[in-house]
Amino acid sequence: MTPDLDKAKKELYVSGDTVIVVKDEVVLARRREKRIKPLLDITIELGEMIKGAALADRVIGKGAALLAVKSGIAAVHGVMISEPALVVLQQYHIPVSYERLVAAIENQTRTGLCPVEKLVSNIDHPLEAYDAIRAFVYE
Repeated sequence: MTPDLDKAKKELYVSGDTVIVVKDEVVLARRREKRIKPLLDITIELGEMIKGAALADRVIGKGAALLAVKSGIAAVHGVMISEPALVVLQQYHIPVSYERLVAAIENQTRTGLCPVEKLVSNIDHPLEAYDAIRAFVYE
């Protein structure tokens, strides 16, 4: 584990935040909101500054993994991660750690797939996923 990922992971567990981004052992961003929007907001706000940073998030689905790849995130930790997200991160050689691996991320009511997991299920290109997620969240 890198020092940045170690710090991001520790911050995630002690802070109550849902998303933490750390670079050069400095917390660049943190959020407490749920779903994909906080991570999307962070990637937009930080722009190029996010490249090489570590991301710790409570839930990493395929959409979050593709956003991490598109943003240039160097390492990822998820409390819970989906199998498709793990495949994406491994495919792009991004170091990843997690507490719990699940087949897929469920929606809030646990009656089906998370809407973002469904949205990106057939998308493998990070930029295409970013555009789809951005349209879904902001439009």
